[in-house]
Amino acid sequence: MKHFNKFVKTMPLLLLPVMSGAMATDITIPLNFTTLPVIDIQELTPMAFGDVLSLAQAATCIMSSSAGDNIDLNDEGQDMVTLSGIAAPGGGDLSGGCTGLPDGQPGVYEITSFAGANITVSVTAGTATEIALDPSGYATSVTGGTSSRPTVAVGLGNEANATASATLTAFSAAGTNRVIVAGTITNQTTLTAGSPYATDFNLNVVYQ
Repeated sequence: MKHFNKFVKTMPLLLLPVMSGAMATDITIPLNFTTLPVIDIQELTPMAFGDVLSLAQAATCIMSSSAGDNIDLNDEGQDMVTLSGIAAPGGGDLSGGCTGLPDGQPGVYEITSFAGANITVSVTAGTATEIALDPSGYATSVTGGTSSRPTVAVGLGNEANATASATLTAFSAAGTNRVIVAGTITNQTTLTAGSPYATDFNLNVVYQ
């Protein structure tokens, strides 16, 4: 009797490991950004009322930021050649309970941010002394390369949105604004003749 051996040929079983996220690729994406520059404020011309205050309690002395002869286009950072034919802004006229000298000097302040920056300018009352200042005035907006005098009013409770200059002019660098501040002084008490008195105010500038 013949015996047959039966062979069963089996295919090999191949097992592949299961990978989480098969065929995935991880890459690192760089993120680059630049922070805004710090806003800088410089006093170009100090505010000065002069020796004009009366002595009575509650007396006021008002200085205009727009009427008078003590603010010119270059104080605003405007190019007087570009703006030829545009009347000077003025500033410094005194009224109310002022005595003595006829004119004061509004303060001139330069804000530096960056070209074309949108900023918000505000003023607040400062230190309480024998006299109090209610500051008011205006800020320039988009100075340089324009054919007009774009300005925005600023005062207590009145924020001004302005745009920094985009170009260099004869009187100011790109990325700057000027703020002209005058206002009203009110005596908080009876003053003494010949005595010095001082107060201050806050000029605040932030990016919009």
